[in-house]
Amino acid sequence: MTEDGQIAERTKALKPPAVLANRFFIVASQGQVRVSFGEADLEGTVYHQAAVMSRENALALADLIMGLLKEGTKIKPSAGAGGLH
Repeated sequence: MTEDGQIAERTKALKPPAVLANRFFIVASQGQVRVSFGEADLEGTVYHQAAVMSRENALALADLIMGLLKEGTKIKPSAGAGGLH
């Protein structure tokens, strides 16, 4: 992806509001993976969003997250995009 393409992708990706997620529930079936995001507090867990993706995209997401987290000592925030159509 070109630098202009990365900037455009980042702009689009940061538009939706972010919701705190401190609870995750993942179901992997033969063809897809569903990741549910929720918030746990003293009264229990409320799940507020889920994403379904192919197993291939789930592996790409895992690699992207691990790669970004390994850069944890950087001062500037990192970002990345991925996924297959």
